[in-house]
Amino acid sequence: MKKLLLTLLVILGISQSYGQEKFKRFTPGVRGGWNFSNVTNTGGDYRTNFYIGVQLPIRLAKFYSLQPELVYSRQGADNATDRYVYPSNYKGNLDIKLDYIDINVINKFHFDKVNLQIGPGFAINTKNNETNIFPIDFTLNLGFGIDITKRIGIEARWMCGLLDINDSGQYSYQGNYYDSTEYMRNSTFQVGAYFRF
Repeated sequence: MKKLLLTLLVILGISQSYGQEKFKRFTPGVRGGWNFSNVTNTGGDYRTNFYIGVQLPIRLAKFYSLQPELVYSRQGADNATDRYVYPSNYKGNLDIKLDYIDINVINKFHFDKVNLQIGPGFAINTKNNETNIFPIDFTLNLGFGIDITKRIGIEARWMCGLLDINDSGQYSYQGNYYDSTEYMRNSTFQVGAYFRF
């Protein structure tokens, strides 16, 4: 009886070890890289800056994990020119600078070393150089990642803003006013890497 019990415990231990080698259930890590962002209906160019944050993936199946994220992201647009209205003699362009804290919930679908990413996000505007910027945004995240090793991978993602971030009919910078009757939405491409602990 003791030998049988010992044999069962050994088999159970080997089975658990084999299952853990396939994938870990919880692998917290960090992610960061470059943002290439713009704001629609401003006539602006892409602004290049960075994002950095933590990721907390929970592996629920071999092919699927749920990944909450907390990310600091610097976004905006450079050389915005559309709908300039006041004063009439102003000839300069406007750089829109927007900093966000993003709370994302990403669904990751795993295909060997490649993963597809899709999920919603909630963005809180923490800093900007404008007036009349709406303080929050909801986003849709679409992207993919490639595992280089068990711990390191690279990723690319598009983060699409869903709300009009212009809180009124105009936005302004240093006393120069721009009219915007159309929606101003964030649009950000992210290229970077992630590291799992």
